[in-house]
Amino acid sequence: MAVSPSLFMEQVRYLCKVFRVQTLSSVLAAWDGVTGLRGDIAVITVDDGYADNFQPLIEAATKFGAPSTLYLTTNCIDGGEPTTVMWVILAVHHAEVESIDLSEIGLGAVWIRTSRERELAVRQVDAFLKPLSANQRSAVINSLIDKSGRGELVRQLGRSVMLQWDQIRKMRLAGVEFGAHTLTHPALSRLDPAAARSEIVGSVDRVREMLGIEAVTFAYPYGGQDDVNEMVVDICRNSGARAAVMLIEGDMPGCDFFRIPRIMVTSDRSINPWGRFSRAMWACELEGLIDVARNFTALVSGLAKSTDRSCEVGE
Repeated sequence: MAVSPSLFMEQVRYLCKVFRVQTLSSVLAAWDGVTGLRGDIAVITVDDGYADNFQPLIEAATKFGAPSTLYLTTNCIDGGEPTTVMWVILAVHHAEVESIDLSEIGLGAVWIRTSRERELAVRQVDAFLKPLSANQRSAVINSLIDKSGRGELVRQLGRSVMLQWDQIRKMRLAGVEFGAHTLTHPALSRLDPAAARSEIVGSVDRVREMLGIEAVTFAYPYGGQDDVNEMVVDICRNSGARAAVMLIEGDMPGCDFFRIPRIMVTSDRSINPWGRFSRAMWACELEGLIDVARNFTALVSGLAKSTDRSCEVGE
C-alpha cells in the first residue's frame, strides 16, 4: 500500500467520523436512483491487487464499516507475478549495491544509497518503462533485477506479492468490492486500439468470470491526463464496464462516469512534521485547503520571480 497499514487505519477512522464511506458501485447506484446522493460521501479505492491489501481492507470493512473498491491487474493475479512498477520497487529497495548501471537503456548510473534516491530511482525507471511494449519492459526488468545483486531474493519476493483469487473471494465476503485494472498494467494511451481493447475488456471479463459479478468498474493504470486519451475512454465505455476512475483530482458531481476523478493518498497528506498522524492535516487535505495553500505559494513564488526579472530589466 502507498501508506502503512497503521496510518491507513487512522485515515479510515477519521473518514468514518466525517463521511459515509461507500463502495463506488453503491454511489453509482444511488446517483442513478430516485433519491440521488445525500450527505458527505467518501469512496476508498485501491489499485493493482497486492497481497498487503488483504488484512487492512478486511479490517476497514469489518471493524469500521468502511468498504473499499480494489482494482485488479488480472494477469498479474493469475500468474502470481507483480506489476512492472512493483518489480522495480522490489529490485531497488532490496539491492545490495549503491548504484545500478542502466547505461544500455540510456539512464546511466541510477543511485540508490538513500531512501530519497531509491524513491527517485523508482520513478525514473518506471517513467522510462511506461511507453515500452510488454516484452521490452520484461527485458529491462530482468536486467534491473540481475544488477541489483540480489536477484534470487527479489524474484522470490515477487512470487508472493500479489493477491490470490481465494484471498480475493474472502475479501469480497467481508465487504470489499472489486473492479478491473487491465491485464498487465500498461499505459493504455501508448497502445494501439486492438491492444488497449484486449487489456480493458480482458480484465473486465476476467473479474466477472472469477467473482461472478456483472457490474464491474474499471481503473485506468497510471490514470493521468496523458495516460487516458479519447480512444481509451471510448473503448472502456464500450467494454461492458459500469464506470471508470482516473488519477486526477476534481469533483464527482457532473463528471463523466468514465472519467471519475480521484485523490492520490500518500503518507505526507496526513503526517505532521514529527512523523505522526495529524487529523488536522488530513481534514485540510480532504477539504482541499492544502491544495489552496500550495497553489497560493506557487502563485506568490511566480510573482516573486516575475518581479525579480522586472527589476533586472529596470537595472
